[in-house]
Amino acid sequence: MTRFLSRSLRIIVILGLAFAGAACQPAGTVSPVPLSILPKDCKLAVSQQIGVSINGVITSQAQVMWSAQRGLIVKNPEDFGALYTAPPDGGMDQITVSVAPSHSGGTETLVLNCEITGDEQPPTADPPIQPSDPNLPTIVISEVMSHVCGGDEYRVWNQYVELYNYGSHPVDVGGWFLADEGQPGSPDQLVSWGSRFNPFDPALVNNTTLIPPGGFAIILTPQYPQAPNPYRMPYAILPGTIILTVSDDSLGDDYMRILGNEPGYDTLTLYLGSPTVIHTVVDTYGTPSIPSPYPSEIDDDRLDAFPYYLSACTSIERIDPRARDAQTNWRLVPGGSPGDGLY
Repeated sequence: MTRFLSRSLRIIVILGLAFAGAACQPAGTVSPVPLSILPKDCKLAVSQQIGVSINGVITSQAQVMWSAQRGLIVKNPEDFGALYTAPPDGGMDQITVSVAPSHSGGTETLVLNCEITGDEQPPTADPPIQPSDPNLPTIVISEVMSHVCGGDEYRVWNQYVELYNYGSHPVDVGGWFLADEGQPGSPDQLVSWGSRFNPFDPALVNNTTLIPPGGFAIILTPQYPQAPNPYRMPYAILPGTIILTVSDDSLGDDYMRILGNEPGYDTLTLYLGSPTVIHTVVDTYGTPSIPSPYPSEIDDDRLDAFPYYLSACTSIERIDPRARDAQTNWRLVPGGSPGDGLY
């Protein structure tokens, strides 16, 4: 696979790996072949991501659970496949999947040993991660929840973007802009939650855009607390988290006013400026291409497999807040962790 695959082709490749292989049959039907895990030859570079699936026929009522000793693996909630991310260092890793009941009637456990090569770079590897510009504000995009549980309509209510201040001084993000790759010329301007709405949780900070040193802020869509059932998905946001929103009617500027009309594939750019002109890029997610000072021209650079395809109910979190946006500086977080992180 070359480094210059289009976004659509990358999706086809990942989905083909993750979802092909396992088939369902009525309970009691005997599988013609023993179950196994695909791909059979598992050799990856550090932090590389592949889809894995079950080869064989399993019952439609089967419960499938995936795990990995050292890497991260996230099951696709709509299929028996999963997405595996290799650990950040070389060696061996073991992927395990249990199927209950299997075609034999009991629980069957499958194991796949993966060789993780620490001395090689994946075909889509980033250059070495360098520290952020010391002249920029000490704010980074630390987490993105763009593929929530449920379908597209759930994303309208429940997507969020997390910011983190890794510096030693408070930083005011009021009036900053967040741009994705949707409708040109419509980035979101950050405002405090309390400037637009009544507080929905007294344990959270709703009346400021000032992020303290070591503090987290969550950018929520304006509709978040008004989501009706079954769309309401209240997150367990840690007390003391700064709650922000946007001055527009919703977070993001794609179809249905969401961060992305594909599962997690929009890049994000946090910048100082105006709705139509970028003065200073503060931080990014997804290694976007920013060819000019106009946010309408921001696009995915298509030089790597990043942003990743995100399974439903999965966010992506920055590993080192002081290092720049790079494919190897992010990890998957099942369920998300708003207001919390590795730091």
